[in-house]
This record gives sequence, structure tokens and C-alpha cells, in this order.
Amino acid sequence: ANISSVNAFSLASTGQLAQVNIENKTADEALTAADTGKVFVFNDVDGATLTLPDSGAGDIIGWTATFILGVTATSNAHKVVNADTGNEKIYGVLHMSDSDSSDVGFVALDGDGFSAVSSNGTTTGIQGSIYTLTNIAADKWQVEGTMIGTGTVATPFAAS
Repeated sequence: ANISSVNAFSLASTGQLAQVNIENKTADEALTAADTGKVFVFNDVDGATLTLPDSGAGDIIGWTATFILGVTATSNAHKVVNADTGNEKIYGVLHMSDSDSSDVGFVALDGDGFSAVSSNGTTTGIQGSIYTLTNIAADKWQVEGTMIGTGTVATPFAAS
């Protein structure tokens, strides 16, 4: 509103395209507020647990991250869990695609008390699964995504 005229302008270019910040994960780790916006790729067949930052104080509302199963777990599960499994809860829908036959959806509602997403390498998630968690309020996380399973698929939601 305070500019009366401009003869010309140009944008500086670094020659780089915008890129997503991707981190490969092969071991357990506690995520921090600074990790918001990242894409975490599980890349170890032995699985790993990533712990979300505690949202109880209400100071990380809007924190978000995407999780991709880059490999299928063969021993321990690939897992994303709330820091405070007693108070923090996950809500939303994960659509499950059964690589053998049919598709289903699993829902996390208020009374369910789910505080984790766990992918066991077969019925609750294999390579190619992807989901996003976003902190929407103190102690509340919204999930959305698509999981791929084999055999008789089961819910990837867990209580801890």
C-alpha cells in the first residue's frame, strides 16, 4: 500500500528447487519441536520407535510430520508414539490397503484412547505405507494416511 512505483525487480535464485526435509531413521529417537515439517523414513528392517514431542502444554499446536515405511519391518515394529501415552491421544483415519485382496479403513475416536501408530511388517503396515500426524490442540493429534498390509489386515492404532 505504501509503494508508489517500481521500475523493475528481479528475484535472486540459488538454482535449487524447493525440497522436502527427509530424515532416514534406523533407531529409536525422541522427536523435538524443531522437527516439525519433516518427512521421516523408516529404513531399518529391525524397526524403530519415534516419540512425538509432548503436546500437553499447548505450545506446539500445528507441529506436523509425515512418516513413510521405506522398508518392511521383519522383527520389531516401526512405531510412532506419543510422549505422554496416558493423556495424549490420536484421532483420525488410516486407510488400509490389503495387498492380497480387500481395502478397509481403521478409525481412531475419542473413547478409543489410541496413542501410537504401529506397523508390524505384515497386517498393520509394510513398505510403501505413509501417514501424517499433526498436533491440533494440547494432547490431541490428528492422523491421516494410507497403510499397506498383507494377510488379514488389522488396526495399526495402539494404546502405547
